[in-house]
Amino acid sequence: MQNTGLIEKIQKLPPEILVEVEHFIDFLAEKQKVKQHIETDAGFIGFNRKDCEKTGNVNLRECGINAKEAAAQRAALATFVEDWERPEMEIYDKL
Repeated sequence: MQNTGLIEKIQKLPPEILVEVEHFIDFLAEKQKVKQHIETDAGFIGFNRKDCEKTGNVNLRECGINAKEAAAQRAALATFVEDWERPEMEIYDKL
């Protein structure tokens, strides 16, 4: 992949915009890291489910998820909260 054009464009940006670019790059990198973590750890979901069934809680650190990754996952899942909280969704809690 040719990055020279992209690097030249970034270098021409004013400092206040460079800060935004850096934050966006950090966000994309973290998003990719979380995605790879989920895709490469096949036992991750099963482990969390068993732990949650026993205690009602999941220890994310034991699953290899740090605070920043947890925040990214929380933000990604926030759009589903309204649906999950609907009374008719309780049937899935019993599975």
